Amino acid sequence: KGEKWYEMLPLLHLSQTGKHFILLKHPTDEAFPTLVSSALIQDWSKYETWLSYAPPFCNDKWKYSLSRRGYEGLAELHIFTPPALSKCDSIPEFDNKFQLQFSEKQAVCEILRLTVSGNIQQKVYFLYLAQKELMSVLHQIGYKIGFTIIEQPFMLQFYQSIDPKAYFHSGFCELNDDGTTIYRGFWNFELMVKVFNDIDFRRYKHAVRAIRKLSSAEQANSENKASSINNV
Repeated sequence: KGEKWYEMLPLLHLSQTGKHFILLKHPTDEAFPTLVSSALIQDWSKYETWLSYAPPFCNDKWKYSLSRRGYEGLAELHIFTPPALSKCDSIPEFDNKFQLQFSEKQAVCEILRLTVSGNIQQKVYFLYLAQKELMSVLHQIGYKIGFTIIEQPFMLQFYQSIDPKAYFHSGFCELNDDGTTIYRGFWNFELMVKVFNDIDFRRYKHAVRAIRKLSSAEQANSENKASSINNV
């Protein structure tokens, strides 16, 4: 079931303040454009109210997962003083060091509620297009990196196929105990722009299919090994 405009922006005050990304479709047979995607963008000046720093998203229940490439990617942005973060062992420790060493306030934002509307096929395309346009806009206005909270499988599967410094996550958790894993991560806007400039929609879908096939093969191989061990 496709989201309606009131599901995408349910709180009127949110749509009247702050920064928002919107993607409009201009049908040739309609007088007005249709809103097909939106996202909320919050500057560092409001970081104390960021969802990323809300208690459910920055506690010890989260498994810390920032990779070596992630540390390198953050250091290469030159947004810290000193320029590199020391290795952390938990999300709370990482958040504390990030806030203490962070020095380029205008370079970072949080992007929330990236939402698309339409039928299933339209959503896949609008999600591709929204990411492509969003990365380009945020890069053009000077942001270097964005905090994200993502549980959308298609997006996460695509990110497995790209430069590991373009998107990387710092932690993950099953908040609702329903089997859905939520990831706290980062978009490097310059690198994400390059990713989407180099891939069209057909190759975007192909990359996700390839990741899914690889994941299925690895799962089957793991199950076969477990079965062999049990039969010994």
